[in-house]
Amino acid sequence: MVSPRQVSPQSVVKAVMQVDPSLAVEEGRPGAMMVAAARGHVVLHIAPSTLANCQADIARLLPGYRPAPHDGTTWWTEAWAPWGPWGEAGVAVALSLAATLDGTCLVEDGH
Repeated sequence: MVSPRQVSPQSVVKAVMQVDPSLAVEEGRPGAMMVAAARGHVVLHIAPSTLANCQADIARLLPGYRPAPHDGTTWWTEAWAPWGPWGEAGVAVALSLAATLDGTCLVEDGH
């Protein structure tokens, strides 16, 4: 995920509420978060955002990405969802999170 704003607990909660309010957001190590469904099924792991200093790398990794006009700061955030139905919910949250942050999310689904 690439965005002009870094992922925060508030942005994750907002994305979750847009997808499925029954999901829970848990904070892990500093800056990391997990989104879980009932009975502790993790649907998404979110790593801490890092400042992306090299626009050429972003262009290489996300062809066609055109950032919205902003101050030039770009954040890179990695997230992982499991395969199967739980992962589908996680991917939906990741896409919603990217939209919440005016960013882009590339889903790598193994195909």
